[in-house]
Amino acid sequence: RWKITANLRVRGAETPNPNGRLYTTTIPLIDGPPRAFHRDDGDLPPLVARFFAIPAVSGVLLRANTVTIERADDTSWTTLD
Repeated sequence: RWKITANLRVRGAETPNPNGRLYTTTIPLIDGPPRAFHRDDGDLPPLVARFFAIPAVSGVLLRANTVTIERADDTSWTTLD
């Protein structure tokens, strides 16, 4: 069996959208163009599916080394962070 480890750091930042938060990572999350996902999309990548396992997450946008999470209106960022 192979074991792969990565030193991943994540930093959160506010966005102009009060229901969105940008998280910057120290390693790339995807290759290629940005990809947006919604809860009702089929065949979600494993990382995105884990975000949607949190009931308050309503949208995910992946870029090379950032992820933007969109929350439901009635959810505190403290709960999601």
